[in-house]
Amino acid sequence: MGRKLWAGFILLGVAPGFVRALGSEIPTTYDGHRVVRVHPQDELALAQVHALTDDIWSHHEDHAPLDIRVNPAQFALLAQSGIEYEVLIGDVQALISGHGPAIAGLADPFDGYLPLADVFTFMDQLAAQRPDLVQPILLGRTIEGRDIRALRICSSPADRPSVLYHGCQHAREWVTVPVMLYAAQQLISRYDSDFRVRALVDRAAWYIVPVANPDGYEYSWTTQRLWRKNRRPFGGAFGVDLNRNWAYGWGGSGSSSSPNSETYRGPSAFSEAETQALRNLLYENPNFVAHIDLHSYSQLVMYPWGNVATPTDDGEAYHGLARRMTRAIHAVHHSAYGFGQIYTTLYPASGTACDWVYAENGALAFAYEVRDTGSFGFLLPADQIRPTCEEIWPSMLELTEYASDDVRLIADWPPRVAPQTPTSVTFRVQAARKQPTGDIHVFARTLPSEPFVEVEASSDWVGNWSAALPATACGRTIEFYLQVGTVGGGSAFVPAGAPFVGFKIPVVSATQDFHDDFESQRGWVPQPAGTGVWMRVEPLGTSYLGAPAAPSEDNPFGSGSFCLVTGQGPLTDPSLYDVDVSSPAVVVSPPVPVSGPTAELSYWRWVTTRDSGGLNAGELEMAVSTDQQSWVVLERVGHLGQWERATFNLGDYIPLAGGVFYLRATATEWRSAITEAALDDVRVVSLSCTLANLPGDVNCDGAVNNFDIDPFVLLLVDPPAYHAAHPGCDPQRADVNGDGVVNNFDIDPFVALITGG
Repeated sequence: MGRKLWAGFILLGVAPGFVRALGSEIPTTYDGHRVVRVHPQDELALAQVHALTDDIWSHHEDHAPLDIRVNPAQFALLAQSGIEYEVLIGDVQALISGHGPAIAGLADPFDGYLPLADVFTFMDQLAAQRPDLVQPILLGRTIEGRDIRALRICSSPADRPSVLYHGCQHAREWVTVPVMLYAAQQLISRYDSDFRVRALVDRAAWYIVPVANPDGYEYSWTTQRLWRKNRRPFGGAFGVDLNRNWAYGWGGSGSSSSPNSETYRGPSAFSEAETQALRNLLYENPNFVAHIDLHSYSQLVMYPWGNVATPTDDGEAYHGLARRMTRAIHAVHHSAYGFGQIYTTLYPASGTACDWVYAENGALAFAYEVRDTGSFGFLLPADQIRPTCEEIWPSMLELTEYASDDVRLIADWPPRVAPQTPTSVTFRVQAARKQPTGDIHVFARTLPSEPFVEVEASSDWVGNWSAALPATACGRTIEFYLQVGTVGGGSAFVPAGAPFVGFKIPVVSATQDFHDDFESQRGWVPQPAGTGVWMRVEPLGTSYLGAPAAPSEDNPFGSGSFCLVTGQGPLTDPSLYDVDVSSPAVVVSPPVPVSGPTAELSYWRWVTTRDSGGLNAGELEMAVSTDQQSWVVLERVGHLGQWERATFNLGDYIPLAGGVFYLRATATEWRSAITEAALDDVRVVSLSCTLANLPGDVNCDGAVNNFDIDPFVLLLVDPPAYHAAHPGCDPQRADVNGDGVVNNFDIDPFVALITGG
């Protein structure tokens, strides 16, 4: 870059920070500003990007790719620089003004965003609706005198295992506020009708803080929509990044000592009223067992540590729990969330809430980045508020249940069972909050109208248990729960909601349509990709940073010895045959047959992606298509370092009427690193029931009764959810009027069937 162009980078990069430092109360506009994703390939290019702008939207600043906001002059310099980029948002102000958030009425805060005063009013309304469950709490006040408010939601004022979930430490991350309000509303509205929610409100105290940064949030409404920090003045500058102000690791990498920086950590740990208020709440209650610090954006579920690459002592448990939580998110609207340790998955960050809560309290602490992945960033449109709320909510239930369990279940049972086939499930029971005894009972049923009945259960000498579940007809669901005696008396029930509800295993006929273990060539087509081209081999394995890079064997839980890998060469240097930065490795399957309207796709994948600092540096994207033109993403996976299985209900993503589809795997490296991917044991199973078509029997239990009402409604309003809940059940059973279409005209005939009218 020439000296003149470099000087232009520096001048234009300083200007936005200087204006913000003046603390002007004139509302900021962003006419002609863009958000771009840049891919600097070396340290010089990275320095140029930092000189260009001080508004970095992505949650890391020291490696590619970076999402940055640029004004028209800065964009012109970027275009001249030769740095690779893509435009994510073409006009920031137009998005804010025309297509961005809209103020919602208090009747429903999930169709638009609420200013701070309305957030507090809605919290008051929730407390007034159920004073027996909700206790408003004033945690403290900000430097500008605003309340820092929480809701405690629990059916008892007594001490309980507690969870702390808070949003909006960063002011511009507006969508985190309604997510917290939605969780509070769901706990209250479902308490009397949902056995699982009731159990979790009875046994745990939920502390929900929708706005952890009231001053910054208010400022983002009145003056500067993209403001991040709080509003403490420092001479001519303003604000501390609250998520760099916590004591554990304070002052380390990923934070700044400059008050002008967006990641300014403050003059000392816990220097800010907002972090002090949350810290004091945690200090005053020694029973906190779980914590979520909610942010946007990137679609990630992460856990400690953020300040170092070293895993915690609970790294394995964190990994398994994060997988469960992302699956719970994915099950709602099929949003693909990654997961992993903060430092290696996203960026180094010191002085964070997540690290401090885990280190100081020992609670299971997570940091979320919710929607989206960059198309709108912090300016998520109002029509995505409710879906975001709906998908995050079940992951909160998963974490709360796990963290507040009296005992913990280590279980192994199938995802489905065949009709009229006795099934055995195996499990171990471990201590959590209480110590289990050997007094364990298992209860099961096959129809929701039946009572639970105890089934035979036995254990071996090392504590492995087995229970025999009853055989039943296709289309039904086996439901079961455990009653576990505990030391000191009493029983623990697993899962939450038992003995009224239990674990569920659908009963359905399964037909394998396709299985490729890559022991022979089946027609997978790789695209040219430098040295990392996909190939079918017996993997040799490489290592990097003392850990496996490419796998040394195919999926150990499958058959044979071959798999697909992204390049294979000499073992001495893993960089010679891995995925290249400039050439994503793509492979497309042959036409894959599918024989039924409900089908399950599963595969095993391996992903290693690490730069020299141990940071996540790429991803594997899996997608499906019926025509190889329009692709639907199933998942995007970062570093795994091992073989892991993924399973999807195909009908939720693509129509299956054509009888074939294609699977595509794309391995991408974002910057200079070691990135390897592998794929094995791709399998498609069609699920069906050959029951006689009984009109109105929408849950396929062989009878038409009140238990068909909820499935009927679910089919009308959310067909994918119906198919997931009732795999193999023919939806045409809801065509009660016999016109060949399931729609609102079937409602009256269905009601007549149920009532006998």
